[in-house]
Amino acid sequence: MKIPKEWTFKSSEIAEGFDNHVREQLPWYNIATSMTAHFTRNYLPDHGVLLDLGCSTGNITKACSEEIEARNAKVINVDNSEEMAKCFDGVGIVTIADIENFEIPEFDVCVMFLSMMFVPVSKRSSLIIELMKKTRKGGLVLIVDKIESFSGYSGQVINRLNLVNKLDAGCKPDDILSKELSLSGVQRPVNPELLRSFTQWFQIGEFCGYLFEG
Repeated sequence: MKIPKEWTFKSSEIAEGFDNHVREQLPWYNIATSMTAHFTRNYLPDHGVLLDLGCSTGNITKACSEEIEARNAKVINVDNSEEMAKCFDGVGIVTIADIENFEIPEFDVCVMFLSMMFVPVSKRSSLIIELMKKTRKGGLVLIVDKIESFSGYSGQVINRLNLVNKLDAGCKPDDILSKELSLSGVQRPVNPELLRSFTQWFQIGEFCGYLFEG
C-alpha cells in the first residue's frame, strides 16, 4: 500500500490495504484486539447493545461475533469513511458519520479502538462525557489509543520502542517515516488527563487501553 502525502481513510487503496497495514505498523494489534474482545464478552449481556465507534473494517465485532450471536446483541457500527465501510467484514451494518457528531444511544459496551486520536481535540471532552452518561449500569466504555508522549528521556526511549517494534515487524524505514509525516495534523494523540475518570489496563509504548464502568 502506498502511503499518501496526506493521510485519509477516505481512500479505496488505504481501505483495501488497511488490515494488513495496521498489523504491520502495530505488531501488538491482534493481542489488543483479543484483549478488547475479552472485555466485551465479560460486559455484554443478553440482548445488550455494543457500540463500535470508528469501526473501520469491523475488526472488533468480528472478534466478538460468537458472543454477539449467542446473546442476541444489537450492534451499532460507526465510521466516517464510505471506503472503509465497503471493506467492512464485521457484524452488522455501518452508519457513516463523524464520531463527534453521532447521537450516542444508551449502550452496554462501547469500544473506541484507535479512533479517538482522529476526533478533533476540541470535541473530545464532550464526547467522553456523553459516553460516560450513556453507559448503562454495569456497562463499559473501552478505549485503546495513542497517548501524548512522555516527557524527558523516558519519553524518548518509548518513542524508540515504537520504531523498534515496527522495524521488527518488517516495516521499511522509509515507510515508517512517510507514515509519520502523512499523519501530521490528522492524528493527534490523546491527553491522558482527558481519561482521568477511566482505569488504565494496557500499555505498549505510547499506546494505552482505558476503561470506564457504568
